Amino acid sequence: MGRKPWLIIGDFNAIRGPNEKIGGASWGDTYCDDLNNCCREASLDDLRYMVNHLTWSNCSKGQMRIACKLDKALANEYWRDAFADSLAIFLNPSISDHSPCIVSCGGIEERRKVPFKFYNMWAKYESFLSIVREAWKEDFGGSPMFNLVNKLKRLKGELRKLNRDGFWKISDKVL
Repeated sequence: MGRKPWLIIGDFNAIRGPNEKIGGASWGDTYCDDLNNCCREASLDDLRYMVNHLTWSNCSKGQMRIACKLDKALANEYWRDAFADSLAIFLNPSISDHSPCIVSCGGIEERRKVPFKFYNMWAKYESFLSIVREAWKEDFGGSPMFNLVNKLKRLKGELRKLNRDGFWKISDKVL
């Protein structure tokens, strides 16, 4: 492989250790040896990842459920040096029993997200209830959860606007 950055993504149909599987019969170390030996010889390791740790499931529930980390994004040290902020994002499965993977290579400085906070003082504002009522009116279609999430997002935007227009730098106004 030389001194070039390598990234290998896919369904390896193997786990690297017992922490990558729940349910079903236990896999002994021998089932992990081939993949671990391959990774060691090629100097590959799991790319930093987020969202789903277990990337495959038999789609059963309760005692019958089996889930494993079969899908991997493996990178060498040259990849990690060249793309220090890269990470694999394993999304929720949709049409497959495997999690789709998106690799972000980083490099783009993202705007810092400020967490949303609800301020009790908004509830005392004369137009607060009408703002909530207006934001809640629109039906987004889809599942009830999809509808709820979108209504909350819309309400969050309206409350941020209320904060910016009516309560921004309130400590300066009090003095």
